[in-house]
Parts: sequence; C-alpha cells; structure tokens
Amino acid sequence: MSLHRFWLIPTLHCLLAFAIDLSVASAEQSPELFDTSIAPILSAKCASCHQPGNSKGGLDITTREGMLRGGDSGPAIVPGKPDESPIYARAIPHDGEAPEMPEKGTPLSESESEALRTWIDAGANWPANRVLREQSKADASFWSLQTVNDVEPPHCPDAPQGWSYHPIDRFVWEKLQERGLQPNPTTDPRTFIRRATVDLWGLPPSPDEVAQFEKDCAAARQHPDDLLPDSAVERLIDRLLQSPHYGERWGRHWLDIAHYADTHGFERDQIRLNAWHYRDWVIEALNDDLRYDHFLQKQIAGDVISPDDPKSVIATGFLAAGPWDFVGHVETQSDLLKRAARAGDLDDMVTQVMTATMGLTVNCARCHDHKLDPISQEDYYRLTSIFAGVKRSERDVSPAETHDLSRRKKELTEQLSKLRQQIAELSGDGWSLADIVGGGDGHGSGKPNQGIDLRDGKSNSEKLGYLRDVPVNQLVAVAATSTIDHPRPFVKHVFIPDGKGAVLIDENRSVQGIPPTSGDAWDLIRNGAINAQASTKLNDIDYANPGHSILGLHANSGITFDLSALQNDKSVSSFIFTGVVGFGSGSGGAGTHADFSIFVDQSLTFQKLRMRKEESEQFVIPLSAGTKTLTLVATDGGDGIGHDLLFLGDAT
Repeated sequence: MSLHRFWLIPTLHCLLAFAIDLSVASAEQSPELFDTSIAPILSAKCASCHQPGNSKGGLDITTREGMLRGGDSGPAIVPGKPDESPIYARAIPHDGEAPEMPEKGTPLSESESEALRTWIDAGANWPANRVLREQSKADASFWSLQTVNDVEPPHCPDAPQGWSYHPIDRFVWEKLQERGLQPNPTTDPRTFIRRATVDLWGLPPSPDEVAQFEKDCAAARQHPDDLLPDSAVERLIDRLLQSPHYGERWGRHWLDIAHYADTHGFERDQIRLNAWHYRDWVIEALNDDLRYDHFLQKQIAGDVISPDDPKSVIATGFLAAGPWDFVGHVETQSDLLKRAARAGDLDDMVTQVMTATMGLTVNCARCHDHKLDPISQEDYYRLTSIFAGVKRSERDVSPAETHDLSRRKKELTEQLSKLRQQIAELSGDGWSLADIVGGGDGHGSGKPNQGIDLRDGKSNSEKLGYLRDVPVNQLVAVAATSTIDHPRPFVKHVFIPDGKGAVLIDENRSVQGIPPTSGDAWDLIRNGAINAQASTKLNDIDYANPGHSILGLHANSGITFDLSALQNDKSVSSFIFTGVVGFGSGSGGAGTHADFSIFVDQSLTFQKLRMRKEESEQFVIPLSAGTKTLTLVATDGGDGIGHDLLFLGDAT
C-alpha cells in the first residue's frame, strides 16, 4: 500500500479481516469453504447454545469430534448426507414452517443454508485441531464497520418553509412526521446568535455582536415572518467558523478523545513541556477545515507520510497523548516491571487508535476474545504489532529547525556571557561566587572542587553522598573561606531547608517563600561539579572550560553570602548579580524537577519552580548599595533529591 494512498478505515478493516464470503463453493473447494463460510455460520448461529459449559441437548459443535459424537438425539452431522444431518435439517424451513434452529436470533439465510449443505455433502471437511468459538455479540454489522454510502435525502414536499434548506433538515423532518411531531417555531435573532456562538465558540456573544446580528436580520428580512433570513444566518456562521475560537472550542472534544494531557499521569505525573505542540495542531487543523481522512492519517502516520513536514510530525503526538508510566519506564530497575510498562504503553496506543477512529473498545481482547465488540485476541495482537516499533519520547520535529535553534541559543548565551563580563567591568572587578565557595577571594584564588560542608560549615574537598541526620532550617556558621585578610568572611551561613516555615539568613532576619522539600541533602556546596554530576553544559556552553565557573548546589541546600563584606572589600556602592542555573544530571534525570530561589536580603527576587533537566534560566539582578545578604536556595521540586544536581554557571 503506497503511503500517499493511506486510508485508515479500509486499512483497519483489512487488518481485522471481518468480511465473510458466503458464496457457494464446489465440493473440491470444501477446505476453504469451512474457513470462509461454515465457521462463521456455526460461530454466529450455533455456538452460543452448543459449546463446552453450555451444551444444550448434550451437543458441542465447537469441534469435529463433538459434531460427530452428537448429543442426546445422536450425531449432529452425517458426512455426505446433509438431509440426515440435524445441524442442517433443523436449520431450514419445512412445509412453510419456520426452522427449529437457531432458537434465538436470525435464521440462516438462503445462501448460508446452501453453503452448509454443500459443505456436508462434500464430506464436512474440518481443519485439524480447529476449535470454534462463539462469535461476539457485535459482528460485521457493527455500525463503525459499515461502508460509507451515498444516501438520497428524503423528499419533504409538506415541510414548512426553510425545512428543505439543508439535507439534514429533511432527515429530521421525516422522523418528526413518523412520530407525529411538529417542529418548534423559528427562534428570534437574539436567541439564535447566543446559541450559535456558545455552540461554536464556547463563549456568549457580546452585546454589540447581538445588536449587529439583529440589524443584519432586519435588513435582510423580505417579509415579517422571516425572523432569520438565510443570508444573515450564513454570514453569522461563516464569521464564527473563521474565528480561532472555533478550533479552540471544538478541538477540546477531540483532545478528550485522544485523552490529551500536559502531564504523564501515574504517581509521578511529570509535566510534558512540549505537549502543547500537538494541542495547537488539533486546533489549527479544525480552523483550517482539514479533511477528516487527512486529519486521521497525519495523527497515526504523519511522520511516515511526510517526514520533512514538521506539522505532520507534530500530529503524531496523538499516539503519545495518553498516560505514560515514568516509574515503569525510567525509574524501576526491574526488567519485569519495564516489560509490563511497555505492554501497557502499546495497549494504550492500540486502544487509543481504535476507540477514536472506530468506536471499538479493543483492549478487552488483550486477555481474551472480546465479548461485545468484534475483536479477537489474535486481532488485538496483530494490531499491537503495528505499534511495536513506536516509543513515546520527545523528538525533534524538524532537525534543521532544531539545529538552527540550538545554534541561535548558543550564540545568545555567549552574547549574554560577554554582556555579564562587560557589566562586571563597568561596576568594578566582579567576584566569582564559585571561587569564594572554594576558599578564594572571588578572583581565582579558590581551590577547584573544594566546597563547604553543610553539616559543620567547614571547607572540604571530599566527594560526599547522602547526608544523614543533619538538622534542617538551622544556620551553620561558615568558617573563614577566603585566603585574603579581611574583617569578615564572604560567606555567612549554609543550611538545609525543608520549606515548611521561615528560614533564618542571619541572627535576626528570615526569608519566606522557599518551596516545601524532603529535607534530605547531598554532597557539598562546591566550587565545581557536584559528586555524581554528569554534565557541566548549559545551552551548549561547557562551564568547566577555562574562563567559566561552576557553583554546585544540590537540592536541598542554601547558602548566604555577605554582600556587606564584598562591598567593603572593593569600596563599591552597587553591583549586579548574574549567572545561569540548570541541571548537571545524566539521562536518568530526564523527568526530575527542582526549584531554585534567590533572596536579596529578605526579598524573593528570582524563583524558578519545577525546573527540569532540559531547562536552564538566565538571571541578571541589580544589587543596590546597602544590600547586606544574597541567599541562594536549591530545593527538590517535591519529588525527592534524586538527580537534582543543580549548578550555577558563571555566577558573579
């Protein structure tokens, strides 16, 4: 099947293979006759009453042996003798009377009866080890499996004026007449515009829009009874459909069918920062009046049909819109749980496609033949195999655009870095906070990888792991960390916040607004990469390279710098705090969150909540004369400290 001829419904019909050929075959064709005609007849008409566990009259027709053995009245078939075979003889009418079997449901059609007779007459061939099953309650006549046909609208010569305006109106009028009902009278313009606007936009019309529509109706009215002239109604509907509000309103219905969400669901419920691309594609598709078959094609196979079209790739977000088990796919170490999560993911894709496009709840067939919809377990796993090569993850919708964006971000980051250096030069020599944490004077005298221990405030260069039994929300005084002689140290305190109350930044002042945390902590506040840090890059700039610096702050940790000491050291009246904050975790931290807060004295000046590994944030904060303290706080985002390896690049 060529991709440009991809049609969803016929393709799925072929996959499900529900068509039944009931044409009469010759004796030489009897093996094929069983699969194409006899098995469907017996499954649909007989198996519900004659199967293991429910064998009326002691008869089991699900196997050849059961048919030959028969029930209370003897064998069900006599090969070569259809008239002596009860399975046939009792299923056809005699002397104008209705057939005895089946007791319930539709009798065999003439073609079905003839096929059964031909099969028995040819020897009742039955493939080896073939066991029949009862056909599901919904068969090939299920509504969503029907071919779309052209239907001639009914003629309604007696319909009131306007009721033959649209073919749908004529169908409605026909049903009203069948039930002896009369339509409601034509409504007034004010009511109509309100109904139409709420229906198409989800919003009420403004008073001016109501007044304008009333004027439009009055101007177009050709006689007093014509309350809603066709021309005025057409102009109103066209205006409503041309508005982006239409797609925003009606796109919600499809997004509900696609069970779209901005988060993964499950217990972690991680945010999906890029899910909105698919949401906007649905809205745009409706506003552009995209053909329905193309609408479906792009969502199921857009990346195959048009791999170079970013919009077609975005459309396949339909397959990834549902819940995704972050724990089962990422966090667990159990291969069994990973396989279970993967099976659940494939089940969601299959169920999503079939439910949205065909109204079938196929997921029941994951464990057994569907009891209600015409889906066998074999059909289910055939469908699953189609999606077996699909995995949900973030992807570049356009490699060329992504490369260009990455290049542009790198250029902007480099420009900002140069700008920060220029700002530092204009305001006097800047201080590297990372160098200060490493015991230096802020100008390069600090030791690489040295840091401050959150437990005692002392300098340390060891690689520490999880810090146990450390009090939270308590200031730990820092020993002199600078190698130069000055009245006071540049760092006042370090602490582990729990975010459940105010945190002191010195003996008399506190800050509020730190997000709640677990109270756990890891490693040092360090001049350099934190223990277990996998990356030192943010926006393609490696801050471990010469000319850059890294201030490592693993959640949960806080540090307060003494700006008074810094200002006295250089006799400056004001300066600017700049830098970039982001993650240093590896691929395992793709779904983790962390928070970062900056307090200037007691004021919360900068805060980035639920930041993810893929994110980074630049900051430029003016610090006026008289500012006493600068407090930096890294917290765990509410999901524990795992992978929360935050660091600041070029914090000066």
